[in-house]
Amino acid sequence: PKQHQLPKQHPKQHQHPTQLPTQLPKQPPKQDFILRVSLVDYHGNAILDEIIRQPF
Repeated sequence: PKQHQLPKQHPKQHQHPTQLPTQLPKQPPKQDFILRVSLVDYHGNAILDEIIRQPF
């Protein structure tokens, strides 16, 4: 059960939307958000911008 206490600190990171650009007029579905995050980890913010331009 001690491990469950750790995730409490992780939600704080979600509160920081600095990684996502403010150009998004509409919030994308959770599925798209996950895909964008994974792409950012592999390629970087450059890929993130391209994904934002392409509507899912």
